[in-house]
Amino acid sequence: MSGSLRIKDLPIYQRPREKALRYGLNSLSNSELLAILINSGTKGESALLIADNLLNKYLGLTNMAKITEISDLNIKGIKATKALTLLAAFKLSERIQKENFAHLDHIQSSADIANKYLYDFSSANSEMLLIVALDKNLKIIKEQILYIGTKLGFEIDVRSIVTLLKKLEAKFYVLVHNHPSGNNYPSTADLETTKALKKVTDSRGFLLYDHLIIASYSYFSFKDNELI
Repeated sequence: MSGSLRIKDLPIYQRPREKALRYGLNSLSNSELLAILINSGTKGESALLIADNLLNKYLGLTNMAKITEISDLNIKGIKATKALTLLAAFKLSERIQKENFAHLDHIQSSADIANKYLYDFSSANSEMLLIVALDKNLKIIKEQILYIGTKLGFEIDVRSIVTLLKKLEAKFYVLVHNHPSGNNYPSTADLETTKALKKVTDSRGFLLYDHLIIASYSYFSFKDNELI
């Protein structure tokens, strides 16, 4: 597409708004959806071309959705007002996702757990450890942050975890922690600590259902990777 081509120069059926009105939003590509939000282009660049440039620069919507500051959405044709519109759309999408899982009270898969905590743990600057206590039917009894550490992490007190699970009369439990570094793969310490904790809690009748590591809006499941 030539940089001088404007959306209004396109055939009607190729213009994002007209296409959406005629065929529905599902008929639009990511670029076309972004172009509607961008609304208008600049001299020499259509909204559609700016949308393409955004997707190319940030390698897709997922990386764009991680941007939280207007100044970080830096590309020709996107000024503060347009950047704010895009970030607002991403924030609404995030809140919809969180709202969908906010009232989740039964665990059926590792994905359930990840979706429930993905956004809050991805955006945290410090490493945190959450324990989710479950009954025999995998119903959530209690969610509790055990530690808030630094980028260097923290040490787990096995005795305090056992005491908590016993008090709650839990059968299963899930651990969730984040890596502010952005890498969700478990460290050697993560693997060793999880193995040691599982051994102790198993012997007391409290079964580790899963341990999730969340980073950069993605997660690693010990259960799914057959590490527990």
